[in-house]
Amino acid sequence: MAQHSKQEAQKIRHELTVQLLEFFLLDLVLLAASQVVSALILRFAAWGCSLYCLFLFGELLLQIWTNRNV
Repeated sequence: MAQHSKQEAQKIRHELTVQLLEFFLLDLVLLAASQVVSALILRFAAWGCSLYCLFLFGELLLQIWTNRNV
């Protein structure tokens, strides 16, 4: 009986260890995915800011050009 309960305890401990490892692996995968998504969002935001700055610079050049030709 004691041997049976010891085996049962080992089995439960093994199952808990496996579940804990699966949880940590899932957590790492989700963390990596969130880092990738954050990096993509920041990259697109930087691209958007750069394009907007180029647009403003183009407008400024256009205003300078039109004021010069008037």
